[in-house]
Amino acid sequence: MVTEASLQDVVGSIGNGSVNYTWSRPDGSLRSRIDFIFTSRAVRKVSYSMVPCFFSDHRAIRFRGTLGHGFPPGPGSWKLNCALLEQREVMEELRDAYLVWRNDKCLFKCISDWWEYVKVEFRCFFQAKGRQQACAKKWDFRKLQRELRSLQDLLQCGWDVREELEETKKSLKRHFEEESKRIVFRSKVENLEKELFAETIRQNGEIRGITAPGPDRHEVKCSLYMDDVIVFCADQRSVTALVQTCEDFGRASGAKVNCGKSEAMLFGEWHLASSAPFPFTVKPDFIQILGVWFGKEGAALKSWQDRLGRINSKIGLWSSRKLTMEGKALVLRSEVLPVLQYTAQAWPPHTTLVR
Repeated sequence: MVTEASLQDVVGSIGNGSVNYTWSRPDGSLRSRIDFIFTSRAVRKVSYSMVPCFFSDHRAIRFRGTLGHGFPPGPGSWKLNCALLEQREVMEELRDAYLVWRNDKCLFKCISDWWEYVKVEFRCFFQAKGRQQACAKKWDFRKLQRELRSLQDLLQCGWDVREELEETKKSLKRHFEEESKRIVFRSKVENLEKELFAETIRQNGEIRGITAPGPDRHEVKCSLYMDDVIVFCADQRSVTALVQTCEDFGRASGAKVNCGKSEAMLFGEWHLASSAPFPFTVKPDFIQILGVWFGKEGAALKSWQDRLGRINSKIGLWSSRKLTMEGKALVLRSEVLPVLQYTAQAWPPHTTLVR
């Protein structure tokens, strides 16, 4: 499989030819390398290391690579880290800095120009403090990882360092708990932003959606799934209002719609005015929504061909293993049937396809 897919084992061996073992017994009597990272051969290795974990007897693989092309990040949107406002030392430094900024007021023609200058300095101040604390946390985390690695090596050599090892594991556990809370909070904020964006579209009277089939005749304007947002517009006026809503929401929240990745499909007769803004990429034939193809005649066949191709690939991979009858049934239930059922909900299979 690795050869056919043209993959490479990024941490196969060190320069001297020794093997990077990712698992070993506490006493070091038995070692094995059973954890891998495979990438395309186009990815160039920059650095890699084996990181001990406090919650597992396996060592994590940390890998850093590059595609060989520069992708400069954009400026993004800045949000104040309110946790810095609760730190006394930071606030004292901010007061001292504000006294200096206030003395510079005489250098400006009007108060508004001076205030714009203060806002920039205020942002740079908190950005610098945030970077300093982020670097300090990263340094403490790496220090704990080095201590864990050293204590595990000493334990394998016969040293009695079990108490120090447990204390280091507890410290790492506290660090991961704080990071997990931050990640969960960030995901909730992002989901809240998408919900607010969807509700803004639903409440906009200038955006006219489509009427769903059924006795209720419910109007559908947008649909959300994970990080995908699907918007239905019935006319040119709705599209213009949608573009304006995206711009207004971006200015209010700091989030921006990636028009380069946003795609549109026109159903029926549309006469787009050249003067009206339409920043999305128009797909002439088919558009893929959540893995299913929609569009002109042949979209159902295209969807089933893609799905069957993936199923054949999965079956080919599993057929190389000697599975029992229970194992084969498990593969069918977990790998094959869910894919078929998902596609059948959008495009019921034709009788010839079922045969």
